Amino acid sequence: MGRILATLFFLLVFSSNGLAQRSFGVVWEVPSEPEVIRQQLREFKELGITYIEVNEPITPTNWQIISGYEFNIFARLPIYFPVAQSFTENNSAKKNALKQLIGEYATQRSIKAIGLFSYGHTSNPAFRDTLSTVIEEVRSVYSGPLYYHSAKPEPDVVQDYFSFKIQRISNATFSHNSTTGGFFYQPDEPNRWKLKQLKTFLNNTATQADIPIFFEASWLKSMLQQHPGFGNTLRLYATTQNPVFALPNQQGEQFYGHNSVIAALIIAWFIFALTYYISPVYRKALVRYFTGHTFYIDDVLKRHVRTFLPGISLFIQHALAGGIVMYCFFYTGFSSLGAETLFYHFPFLSFFNAGANSILILGFTVTLAIEIICIIWLWLALPSINYLYQVFNLYPWSLQINVPLATITLVLFLTGMHWFFIFSTAAIFLLIFIASFFITSMDGIRYANAAKFKYLAASAGLYTVVILGVIIWISLSDKLINIIDLAASLPM
Repeated sequence: MGRILATLFFLLVFSSNGLAQRSFGVVWEVPSEPEVIRQQLREFKELGITYIEVNEPITPTNWQIISGYEFNIFARLPIYFPVAQSFTENNSAKKNALKQLIGEYATQRSIKAIGLFSYGHTSNPAFRDTLSTVIEEVRSVYSGPLYYHSAKPEPDVVQDYFSFKIQRISNATFSHNSTTGGFFYQPDEPNRWKLKQLKTFLNNTATQADIPIFFEASWLKSMLQQHPGFGNTLRLYATTQNPVFALPNQQGEQFYGHNSVIAALIIAWFIFALTYYISPVYRKALVRYFTGHTFYIDDVLKRHVRTFLPGISLFIQHALAGGIVMYCFFYTGFSSLGAETLFYHFPFLSFFNAGANSILILGFTVTLAIEIICIIWLWLALPSINYLYQVFNLYPWSLQINVPLATITLVLFLTGMHWFFIFSTAAIFLLIFIASFFITSMDGIRYANAAKFKYLAASAGLYTVVILGVIIWISLSDKLINIIDLAASLPM
């Protein structure tokens, strides 16, 4: 039934377009000033744009202006990356705002279809079940075509509810099915501003000329500024059957997308080399901790080693390594759209507002914070450690192994190795990080003649309880698991 509706819908809509060539549209953030709206609409017309998609409330005055330019208008609700629990949450203010927006869209005759959500967890049957109640509410005020945004080419379990879907395309090579009623071209780095990939994409979609191609309006504006001839090319595709896409010489363009994480690794090894050069204690302990562990522990507990420098150096090195591993793990497991999903649901991930580098900074910060907590915890829990510098010379040394491990992880990541190897090194990194606390706990009770079990329970035992508590909490959080599953399922 959904495919029949999609076919009828596009026959009606496309028959109103006098051009038999390519159809283009923009995803538009409507300006607040009427004159700016008119100016941008005229520019869209000149470029051969025939479709506009909006996804925000618009004043009646601005609606009247937009309607006067005779575009095919799609209106999408601002619901991004929903999971099954997103539609059942008890948020009356949000629900009322969405109902009001649906009612506003339903009254506009210029709107050809309403989009319900973008990039939802459509592979989950529970998502379909909760979505059905939302569809019923929408149908009570609107009987026209419904659509949604998706990044997946394969059929979804919710497709029967909709007339079509608009499929996000980030690569020139892609696949689609009969439910695709529009392409949303949104290239990832490093090809975001290159014309060559766009030309390839247009050539690959030549047999689907009846399916409109949407661009983000801000991206289109930037492309026109960077490539002045692109506007004429777009007009040719919209008005002629055999357009010529002239490519300027773009040789020499390079993408440096991982400079920050490479710099972090260089800094970590620089700190290692500097500390090794200026600290005799560090040079001796680097070998002695691993080859003469018992004798080194005795020296520390008997206060023969009293410097803070090696421990501080190791903490910074390991925190940088933690940021590097988290960065590699994150961008191996999740596509750019998957990362956007996690940023949307968990804003703290982008707390530092540094784009992709937010994960690097967050990994550094979290690793350093855990190190500080562990230091204080061990200092308070172990009777043989009376001075802070003692735990600084015990706990961090096993973490030194993670610096070369982070180096291996980054090399695997940059060379595009299979995710299994990157995930394996990240798992080993985490195990070493966790094990270092247990190793220090055992070392710290060496001279505790009585109540060793009590001190071990206060350190390693309680630490185990915390880890198990986190694992249980994650396993019982259906929404968290669904969000991660959604992010991981979005294509690269």
